[in-house]
Amino acid sequence: MTRVTAHHRVLLIDDQPEIRADLRRVLAGAPDDRALDRLAHAVLGSGGDPGPAPAVFTVAEAADGAAGVSVAAAALGAGTPFQVAFVDMRMPGLDGMQTIQALWRDDPRLQIVLCTAYSDRSWTELCAVLGVTDRLLVLRKPFDPVEVVQLALALGEKWRLAREGEAALRARDAFVAMMSHEIRTPLNGILGMAELLTGQPGLDPDMREPLETIHRSGQGLLAILNDIIDHARLAAGMMPVTDAPFAPLPLLRDVANLFAGRAAERGVGLVVDTDPAIPEALRGDAGRIRQILANLVSNAVKFTRSGQIRVAVRWNEPVLTIAVQDTGIGIPDGDLARLFQPFVQAESGSARRYDGSGLGLAISRRLAELMGGGIDVESIVGQGSVFTVRLRCPRGEAATTAAGLGPVRAGLRVLVAEDNPVNQRVALAMLRRFAAVPVLAGDGAEALTALEAGRFDLVLMDIHMPVQDGFAACARIRAREAGQGGLGPDGRRLPVVAVTADAMAGDRERFLAAGMDDHLPKPLTLDALAAVLRRWS
Repeated sequence: MTRVTAHHRVLLIDDQPEIRADLRRVLAGAPDDRALDRLAHAVLGSGGDPGPAPAVFTVAEAADGAAGVSVAAAALGAGTPFQVAFVDMRMPGLDGMQTIQALWRDDPRLQIVLCTAYSDRSWTELCAVLGVTDRLLVLRKPFDPVEVVQLALALGEKWRLAREGEAALRARDAFVAMMSHEIRTPLNGILGMAELLTGQPGLDPDMREPLETIHRSGQGLLAILNDIIDHARLAAGMMPVTDAPFAPLPLLRDVANLFAGRAAERGVGLVVDTDPAIPEALRGDAGRIRQILANLVSNAVKFTRSGQIRVAVRWNEPVLTIAVQDTGIGIPDGDLARLFQPFVQAESGSARRYDGSGLGLAISRRLAELMGGGIDVESIVGQGSVFTVRLRCPRGEAATTAAGLGPVRAGLRVLVAEDNPVNQRVALAMLRRFAAVPVLAGDGAEALTALEAGRFDLVLMDIHMPVQDGFAACARIRAREAGQGGLGPDGRRLPVVAVTADAMAGDRERFLAAGMDDHLPKPLTLDALAAVLRRWS
């Protein structure tokens, strides 16, 4: 005989004791009640002698809405929440709908069976008060015992599967975050050292090309990692987009300059055609627009062997339209429909020939949609493709000069709290490149000791360190400042910048909430470090 092993906790809320007793008898049975055995046998559809009833339900009761809400809250607080609640419609005090609202405020996952003659309230009225939801079913009185058991079983299983799904998502997110951190840490050494050596004056030309190859390869690995993280964020609905003023023309020039050299190496021209009507400032998420445009131009360069890539930009308020046209290999009609599906390139022969994660276009389209637009594509095999992006970018206030321009002030005293030996060498070498005076601390406790011995202009604080991590060290710094004044230059607040391989959604906000002033993700680059030094010096 097939046995039910899942165990569901059910709460009965009804002001009539006899109804609660009937529901309890149906769901939990009495010690000598063989009728429940037969009922469970009929519901579960197993063959042979029913035997003892499976212990499927644990049942609790409450005589009114307020008591039911209290019982449910106590169970939730104890870590043993109810999966299903049978709630009577007509009760003194809180009626059924008010009780359900209160239950859902405490536990939005709770599955509800509203017990009513149904004529009490129409379905339209129920939806108007409680919303259209899949967490609510209506059970008409008088009850059918089989229906009661079926509802309790189905809703209990639905709750259990949903919770398991949430746990799986949390495990996935934790795994992605851990892998991101673990990959970014060695990449910091690879990219940081390669950038430092490549930019060294008097470098032997025979060494420059291998070093540039190492740097490009590391950047390619970082791009794949970023795509995977962005895909996970989008899948979890955790990809925020901002709405802030930005200067569109410098952004377009920056992206074009980024790929002009690579296009020239292939003998491909790269031109940008901008509409004179484009304002000096628009509103939108400049970082995400840059990401979309860089992905499209990068693909155009990758798949174009001769001819020209043309980036045409137009603005018809409030829509910014960017068309990236190439004379590349083109895309077969059969592939166009699935082109924006995640990982689709990784399955195709052409993608394996040209490399790529197959995530860039899927991410770009989703980002465009989040910004009130979309991406379309037209292509002819052997002649090329046109990817057209439309984004909602209304006119913004006049763009201000970007903060942090100009040279880095020489002689800045910078405290570096970092435990990884390779990352220590990268940070110290980069800081010396800007004529800063770095002092090294191997953990948060050493950083606090260094602050007692002297004044610093800035602290670059790693997050994950032994003895005392970055969070604890920053908390001690802020507590000390609260007691004796600022530890920074001239007695001002000491700027603390989180320098970490943690780069998931919400990490930056977490660091700022902990009392830090900025976030510098690993792998470090000279440009990003220079911007931080200018901003906080």
